[in-house]
Amino acid sequence: MGAFIFIFIYLLLPIVGIIRYYKLAAKMETEGVEQPPLLPYFLIFLCYIALIMVELTALFWAYTGLLFLVMLFATFAAPIIMLFTAIYMFMPSRRTLSAYHTWAFILSLLYPIIIGVIYLFAQAVT
Repeated sequence: MGAFIFIFIYLLLPIVGIIRYYKLAAKMETEGVEQPPLLPYFLIFLCYIALIMVELTALFWAYTGLLFLVMLFATFAAPIIMLFTAIYMFMPSRRTLSAYHTWAFILSLLYPIIIGVIYLFAQAVT
């Protein structure tokens, strides 16, 4: 069972995230989105998948060194990356180009809030 959880969390989940990112990029290209936000969406996928990996590991598996590295990234680096992504996407010239641009802004702005909620929930539980 432990090997299945490891494979799911640390191999399958990132692969599915990469596939979904490429499908989203292809969809934006076929729809002819002007200046598609490929880098912001790559960063959004990266940060959210790291957060999901941390939460799934905490729920279903044991603490590992790999979890520690992903947790450091998801807790400290990812909120900064997402705030810079939100600032970049906030510019009206970008934010109003398409629904993809608007959602990139919203998702990048929500990440630090989600981290804060998880932190408050963890404090309340312990």
